[in-house]
Amino acid sequence: MENRMSFYDVDYNEMDRDLSPEQLREWTSIYASYRSRTPLTGIVVGVDTHRLAVRNPETGETETREIQCLVLMDFRVKVIIPQPEIWYQPDAPFPDYVVRRMVGAKIDYVITNVDREGECAIASRRMALGYARNRFFRDRQRNEPGRILQCNVLVVGPKRILVECNGFDISIRNRELSYTAIADLRSEYKPGQEISARLKSADPQAGTIEISVKEVNPNPYFGAEKRHPVGSTRKAVISGTYAGGVFCRLSDDTTCMCLYSPNYFKEEFYIGDSVLISISRFDDGKKQVYGRILSKL
Repeated sequence: MENRMSFYDVDYNEMDRDLSPEQLREWTSIYASYRSRTPLTGIVVGVDTHRLAVRNPETGETETREIQCLVLMDFRVKVIIPQPEIWYQPDAPFPDYVVRRMVGAKIDYVITNVDREGECAIASRRMALGYARNRFFRDRQRNEPGRILQCNVLVVGPKRILVECNGFDISIRNRELSYTAIADLRSEYKPGQEISARLKSADPQAGTIEISVKEVNPNPYFGAEKRHPVGSTRKAVISGTYAGGVFCRLSDDTTCMCLYSPNYFKEEFYIGDSVLISISRFDDGKKQVYGRILSKL
């Protein structure tokens, strides 16, 4: 990779003379990010392992190690982000497999090295996160509690997701995402997806924020007794099971805890099945709707 001195010694007009418009646009963006440290946005297309020279934080010495790197490619130029430059804190408590699951995620990054002849570049997501945090805390309207913020989904697992919100990587559990039971979050969320969250608090001194995805909308239990009165029948989708009961999700995201009909065996029902249910009662204390599965649809 070229260092900053050699970057300015290259005649890019000559090297870029025969580039197509798409290639020229791509390289121009890379040059601009390198010169002014402005962030670019891209989609992670893969993960590679590269031998790179890195500084050992314990000894202060530079050593060559094999490091996992995110790979981005806007058009034809390969941009890699080494693992120490992926997170705001290099020692972030995310295991290695999290990096491998970021394929498809949309992220911001800053170009730190350019290899024009090798048609590749090195970038830092850590720097882009720092810029985003600074902008967030400077904008009082944006960091006012109650504001609705946009988050980028980075990684999705069965029970939790990792999102980036204004420079903060936040791990969110299943029950913090929705009032409705979701058996496997991978059926609802994908890397690269954009979701909304309500800002609950922001502390510039501590450099922390707290958000809630499910509180963007009110709890669907409120008003459910009018929408789904006792004795009514409704179409629902089985979203999970718990202690002999079945979580059924209605069209308005209300969750109904159901029992099986005596005419069926529980082995006949699977998560994702559409069923017809009857509403039995409401528990205002637990904010829970109860019912019974009448049949499969």
